[in-house]
Amino acid sequence: MQKQVNQSAITRSTARIPLKESKISLLKQALERSFRKYEDENTMKLNWELGAEPAIGIDLGTTYCCVAVFYEGRTIVIRNAEGRNQHQATWLYP
Repeated sequence: MQKQVNQSAITRSTARIPLKESKISLLKQALERSFRKYEDENTMKLNWELGAEPAIGIDLGTTYCCVAVFYEGRTIVIRNAEGRNQHQATWLYP
């Protein structure tokens, strides 16, 4: 269906204003990017509506680590008490 919609948009555009092949190629690329973005956003929304759980990502570095949550189509970085998004990777116990 995407190809049909893209071709229809290109046909309508070139019927009004003749375009060079390079411009048609740019138009095709823009339409494909737009469709992919729409598809990605709606896939994430659909997954969430179907009960997909939030995902937690942890980057365990040797000096610092970072924690983030993917929730409702957004990535939220967990900040430390000082407001930084990096956490000390080592803990010292007395």
